[in-house]
Amino acid sequence: MGGRGAYYGRSFYVTRSGHAESEVKKRAKTKTKTESEDYNTPIKAEQLPKLEGSDKQIEWANRIRNDFVEAYNWSIEHSSKDESYKRWGDLLDDRAYLLGKYGVLSQQELQAGSFNDSGAVPRWQRYLTIEKMQSFLWWEHDDLDKAVESDRRKSLSFAEHGKNETAEEKAVIDARTKAINKFYDTVKKELTSQITILDAQAKSKMSKESFRNTYKENINKYFKFLRKYGRNTLKNTNASWWIDGFKNS
Repeated sequence: MGGRGAYYGRSFYVTRSGHAESEVKKRAKTKTKTESEDYNTPIKAEQLPKLEGSDKQIEWANRIRNDFVEAYNWSIEHSSKDESYKRWGDLLDDRAYLLGKYGVLSQQELQAGSFNDSGAVPRWQRYLTIEKMQSFLWWEHDDLDKAVESDRRKSLSFAEHGKNETAEEKAVIDARTKAINKFYDTVKKELTSQITILDAQAKSKMSKESFRNTYKENINKYFKFLRKYGRNTLKNTNASWWIDGFKNS
């Protein structure tokens, strides 16, 4: 068993392997794990990286990004603020969805699969889809998997090779294909496979309270997934990207 000790005024833990681990290091590891797995801490706009662009672009993009920060923070307490989820289709939810969607892939992966570096969001990225599953009522996981795979096929239709493509064009399409598959593999592994199917048979075996709690757990898993990857999107510093992609959101 490990024990507690001290040297030179610093306390430490002796692990079972006999190695000393300082309390500071131990707390840091615990904090990192909590922050990376929780995603229930509100974000302050002023803590985000500064945007890049002209003064006019930065001012405009900041207003847009601040709206997305509001959506991110709203999703943390959505169940206590609105237990019936009547606001499911409003802009706050849509923005939370977009944050998660565009954060699953890194900026490098998004750029590698695109032919230009303008601020506009390419069509292949706009067509990436996370199953929103408004009610999370599915007959079985097979149906849910089929829905994800159907969305994957639609997205891959934007990654078809041309007959006379150049080596550069081929590299972009290959990178796009890889990114699309990573996107849907991530959605299946981290979201849809974690959803509890609430079909008629499941409902008949649950109390009303149990059914409602399970439903809320599904919703919370959905928003937690969006927040996990939404943090990546909020770190995008390209003012043009925010303006061209979300000026109408």
